[in-house]
Amino acid sequence: MKTRENRVRISDIAEELGLSTATVSNVIHGKMKKISVAGFDDSLLARQIQPRLTTIGQDYAGRARLTMELLEKLHRREQLQLTYQLPLTLAVRESTGENHCKSVSY
Repeated sequence: MKTRENRVRISDIAEELGLSTATVSNVIHGKMKKISVAGFDDSLLARQIQPRLTTIGQDYAGRARLTMELLEKLHRREQLQLTYQLPLTLAVRESTGENHCKSVSY
């Protein structure tokens, strides 16, 4: 999905989302105010594109620690919980309505 310059192409985004290239271009360039776009994994790209993308960020270090703990428990044949909950951060940026640059942690 990236060109030689390591940029995301509008046509690739449109194809992946099942939208027209014009619609995606209008969203990216801020011409469609009624559409909000959000992503997941709060990557560097989410902070660099314009408008900046609202995203949910994960605690990767916490996830890695939990994975190691679970592997150790499996190795010792200990009982594991069915579910685990890790903290998330919501970074609200310009891609979602009138909200600008505020973050919330859960």
